[in-house]
Amino acid sequence: MHKKPFTGRAINSVSITAGRVSFSVESDQGQKFDFIRDGQNYYLQAQDGQNYQLRYENHSDQTF
Repeated sequence: MHKKPFTGRAINSVSITAGRVSFSVESDQGQKFDFIRDGQNYYLQAQDGQNYQLRYENHSDQTF
């Protein structure tokens, strides 16, 4: 298995739809995984067999 060396800024959520919605990845225990931003790309570090959930949070009055 090849492991990519991540460099860049660590963040725990990504804003989408002009900041109206955020996206994060959480463990089954509710801990957020860090994304590594490298230029325009985002990478997620995880271990083989690790469970996670995708979480979208709406910060506006609109529905999506």
